[in-house]
Amino acid sequence: MATFAERIADYTGDYTGDTNPNGLEEVVSATMAEVMNALPSELTEPLCESSDIVNLTSATTALVDNDIVLSVYYADDGVEATKVSNPIFNKASNSGSIYEASQLDPVYTISNNASGVPELRVHPAPTNGEAYTFPQQSVTITNSFSNHAGIPQVAHELIILGASIKVLQSRISDAVQTEEDPELTRMAIEQIGSLKELYQFEMAKLLGAPEGA
Repeated sequence: MATFAERIADYTGDYTGDTNPNGLEEVVSATMAEVMNALPSELTEPLCESSDIVNLTSATTALVDNDIVLSVYYADDGVEATKVSNPIFNKASNSGSIYEASQLDPVYTISNNASGVPELRVHPAPTNGEAYTFPQQSVTITNSFSNHAGIPQVAHELIILGASIKVLQSRISDAVQTEEDPELTRMAIEQIGSLKELYQFEMAKLLGAPEGA
């Protein structure tokens, strides 16, 4: 299987062996998180390791550090909680309020606790609940997706496209600052446009949305 660097080089024209050019490892890691956060739970939940499933039985909070919360499931009620913003959650968790969430329409949010640690907050407390999470990934560019089993295969191309776009954007920024050949900059801008179209197409397929939606 081709490495991350080799796959990205197919779109950007770069490959620098065992080095980490322009923070490429961080770029790939960040793109993994973005894509996994956007995917529907039916694609991500089956690949979660047992160690990445947080038990929420009778609990309304759980520390999640820098992990991505993919979904929160209330097993006894057979429903999936809806992610909402902190202000909406505060309304939905206000006991007795007309906006209060119910067991059949639960909500969750992510916010920092008093210690500054990201915390999952749910309402109401599930009698048998689980949060499926995706741990922050440590990426080595000479590795491949075979080293990251929790990512659905259908999302691999999307991650490579997203990372390639970031690489080209960084290249344009560097070119502007160093006043490099404007023709090369123009070509990079055109390539970004083409890759964004591919990215949107691949994302639409995974989300089940009509092309161009």
